[in-house]
Formats: sequence, structure tokens, C-alpha cells
Amino acid sequence: MRATPIGPAALRVEGAVVTYTVPATLRTDGSVSSTDPAGFFVQADRTGPALFVAVDPATLSPQLSRGDRVSFTVGRVSSPTPATHWAAEISGLVRAETAVALGPLLQDVSGASDLVTGLLGYEHELITLTGTITGDFGAGGVGFLQAPIATAALPADALLRLRIPIDVRTAVGLRSGCRFTINATPMWRFDVTAQASVWGTTDLSGVTCPLPMVDAGVDVPRDTGAPDTGPVTGDDRLWVVRVGDGAADVMFIGDDQSLLTTGGVQYWRLSAGT
Repeated sequence: MRATPIGPAALRVEGAVVTYTVPATLRTDGSVSSTDPAGFFVQADRTGPALFVAVDPATLSPQLSRGDRVSFTVGRVSSPTPATHWAAEISGLVRAETAVALGPLLQDVSGASDLVTGLLGYEHELITLTGTITGDFGAGGVGFLQAPIATAALPADALLRLRIPIDVRTAVGLRSGCRFTINATPMWRFDVTAQASVWGTTDLSGVTCPLPMVDAGVDVPRDTGAPDTGPVTGDDRLWVVRVGDGAADVMFIGDDQSLLTTGGVQYWRLSAGT
């Protein structure tokens, strides 16, 4: 499949297991994102290869779920980015089993030092990974965010990322410094970037985050917010507490509290008497 030219094909897949299904990501105009269509992943062996089929499993007969063992013929190959091949059309679908255990297909890539350089050997395969978010979140495609991560084997590779839906990231509260485990999802990619990905809150476990960062009180007059040259007093000090990284809105209540954003980081400013 990886060496098959883009366009019409006639590739038979026999006895592969559906490891994951994903819904389509919609743009604001209601169209489907070209890089995040509905589809499903299949593989037959623990170390792959694996395949993403960009066909909504709910439109197939039979409708497919995780753990289904299936066979089908790939009728067309597409390429959303130069380095990625998907199955865009299939026919002759047969389901031989349901509820097949996925454990034997799951591989832990936390210690894989070639996860980025050897991405072709991991893409779309079912993985688990434990890592730490090492920077702030940024745009990761329609409806998604991404952030740099470190694993035991790759502590500082700029091409290794966590990709996560915006609402899932908000629900879990992930930010720079948080440690997490991806339970069992397919290895995603965007061109040469390795994107360890989740699509739902149940895809994550073991999330631990550092306590909020508190900066020392600074002497700031309440009326103007400008620096004060006078002595620091208990009434004048403002304690700055980091509460986010600027990628999502922060809600707060109280007349003596204000929200400050600097360097892409969100803070609450609290008076010393609050």
C-alpha cells in the first residue's frame, strides 16, 4: 500500500482487524476537513503494517466497529500529504469476526528512538505512549490542537507532537508540563511530523500536571496598573498565578481579580488581601 501509486488500485486486504474508528471533522461551513475525514484503521500484526481507510464505517454494510476482523479490496489510493497514503475507496467488504482482542496488536512506543525518523514503520499502527508536554499548544488542524512532547527515548524532537481535539484538551486540562499516557490509538502523522493522537477523553490516562505557578508579589498601584516606585506593601502587592497557556478561554469571577495574558500565557492577578 505504501508503495502503491496514487489513484486507482486493486489491493486485497485479508483478515485485518479494525483497531479504531474516527468521525469526520467538519469545517465551519459544514464541509469535511480534507485531512480529517471519517474512517477506520486496520492492521493484522503487532508491528504492522497498518492502513487508514478514509471511508465512514457507518456507511458500510456491515457497519464496522473496533475489534471487527475484515477483508476488502482497496479500489483507490489517495494522498492528503506527500508522505501519507490512504485507502479512499473499498469494495467486497466481508466481516469474519467481531470483538477481536486488540491487546496483541498494541505496541508501546515510549522507548522507540526511531518514532520520528522511522515514522513510516509506525504510521496508523495501534500504539500506547507515555510522554510529557514540553511546550504550549498551537493550531493542529480544524478542531485540533498540537503541542511538543517528550518521551523516554525522544526528549527533544521537534517533530514529535501530541494532537488532540480542542474540546478534549479543555476537558482534561492539559498544558505544558503535564504527563500523560495514550492508551490505545493509531499513530497519526502530518507529512513528516509524528502526531501521537487522541480523539476522546477515554484515550488518555495517568494525567498529572504541575501545580499552578505563582510569581512573587509585585508593587502595582490599583488605579493605573503602572509600576510604582514606592515601597512594596501588603496592600499593593499583586500575586500572579498561571492558569493556562492562552489556547483556551479562562473563566473567572470576582471584582478583585483580572485576567492577564503575556507571552501567550494566561494569569490571574490577585491582590495580596484576596
